[in-house]
Amino acid sequence: MKKRLMASLLCAVLLAASLTAVATTVSAPLTLRYGDSGSAVTSVQVRLRNLNYYTDPLDGKFSYATYRAVRNFQYLNSLQVDGIVGEATYQKLFSDTAVPKPSVLPPSPSPAGVRVQYGQQGPGVTLVQGGLRTLGYYAGAVDGKFGYSTYLAVREFQRVNGLKVDGIVGDGTWLKLYDSGAIPKPDPSAAPTDLPTPAPGDQGFRLKYGDRSNLVKMVQEELKKLGYYTGNLDSTFGYSTSLAVRAFQRANNLQVDGIVGPITWQRLMAGGIPVPTAKPTPTAPPLVPEVPAPDTLRLEMGSSGLQVQQLQEKLIALKYYGGPVDGKYGYSTVQAVRAFQTANGIKSDGVVGPNTWNKLFDGSAKPKPTVTPDPGVPTLKPSPTGQTPSPTPTPVPAKRLKYGDHNALVGQMQDRLRALGYYTGATDNAFGYATYLAVRSFQRHNGLAVDGVVGNKTWNVLMGASPLPKP
Repeated sequence: MKKRLMASLLCAVLLAASLTAVATTVSAPLTLRYGDSGSAVTSVQVRLRNLNYYTDPLDGKFSYATYRAVRNFQYLNSLQVDGIVGEATYQKLFSDTAVPKPSVLPPSPSPAGVRVQYGQQGPGVTLVQGGLRTLGYYAGAVDGKFGYSTYLAVREFQRVNGLKVDGIVGDGTWLKLYDSGAIPKPDPSAAPTDLPTPAPGDQGFRLKYGDRSNLVKMVQEELKKLGYYTGNLDSTFGYSTSLAVRAFQRANNLQVDGIVGPITWQRLMAGGIPVPTAKPTPTAPPLVPEVPAPDTLRLEMGSSGLQVQQLQEKLIALKYYGGPVDGKYGYSTVQAVRAFQTANGIKSDGVVGPNTWNKLFDGSAKPKPTVTPDPGVPTLKPSPTGQTPSPTPTPVPAKRLKYGDHNALVGQMQDRLRALGYYTGATDNAFGYATYLAVRSFQRHNGLAVDGVVGNKTWNVLMGASPLPKP
């Protein structure tokens, strides 16, 4: 009885095994490629998901995400990488020897919170080397020793994948290394991958930094037409292409991430908004002063605009002003106005009201008088071209020269400072701010007390035989 029961059980087991073998026998369907749909595509997506290659919906549509998952599977399983599920790919995909993609969290020991860096040894280093080797960054031995070649491979992986480049495998590098979106090492010598043009609205479509394909070249061509890209059409999604994509996205009100997804692709291929051109600088209105001036006219320190420009132009013509025509009523403009007012018998307050304005432009304005040398004031002898002028022996000024002074000695000082390269303004006999700065610079380079005041010591060095010129 027992023998008969055992025989029956053995037959049942053999029958079940044969049925299981029949049930699991995989027959290859017709070739599946981008754009196909149906239950066969769903089966492929399910299997790819089980092997960690595919994370998108199981919708039976051979989308761009499915295409990339197939290519990744083919690459890691030593198949022809074309993104097409033919006989060889299908058989390998459903076989027991199919190589899965490393999961987000690699096998024990867990890398969570673990930093792996140069000089360390152990299983953590082995995991890093294995991941880098899979992605093409590391070609050395997987020996668990974090040497220099491993360090360089980590840095290159971090650079290509947009991580902090420090050669240390921390949490961010761990997760990216075993993420399905990790970018493999670009091969500049390899021919660009021939990818199919994405279908409209294909949410799985992505072109990003590190990609190299015919589609990247199409992106570069369109970006160049629109003025965003000036580099070579090399089919490589490098840094300059990423910057151009970001600029295009910004100008076209798209999400600025430097990745060409379906929305950016469609907008780019439809033309999009070209790179913004700079607006032409408006031509300045002609400087035609209003004469007679309105009773409300008042220009003073701090004023700005067209009338200040007109004022400065006229003061230059009359030799009172040597500064820029910038429409800004600064200290040098105040000094020039005061000098004009003094020479033309107007109250010298540095403010331009109707009287000063009308005098400036009525044709009777007196130009700046030529300064007649004072016999009692020392003068500089002319020197041969290319040499620093050497002054004649000069008496020390009777008083200190300081900011706000206005006399011929200040003019002599300005000439000397200009000859030495410290002063570039006009010789106006006025100790203004530019003169003050020049004096301080001279004192600093000549080892004097830096106070901007010309006393006996500063004067003697300045007018001496060997002052130091400005470096």
